[in-house]
Amino acid sequence: MTTSVNSRAEDEGIELCVGETIIIAGGPLEGLEGSLLESAGQRAIVSVRLLDRSLLAEIDGDWIKPAARQAVVSAISIRPPEREPLARTDAAR
Repeated sequence: MTTSVNSRAEDEGIELCVGETIIIAGGPLEGLEGSLLESAGQRAIVSVRLLDRSLLAEIDGDWIKPAARQAVVSAISIRPPEREPLARTDAAR
């Protein structure tokens, strides 16, 4: 479900969805990452983690922007570099 929050993101043509990861770009919580829970007009309700607690905050819609969307990367098998076997010494026998 897309939200109709009147925000800077919407002005730039970016639609925000409820549950989408956002970055708070203004106000006292600036820089925190959270989830968009609800929006109404100029206000948005977001959930952020702060001091090992989940916190709900009602903030100005202009203060939110979508978090960078990360591309899904397929699993890659990573092997350690091949090493030559250690030479045995007479003392190790």
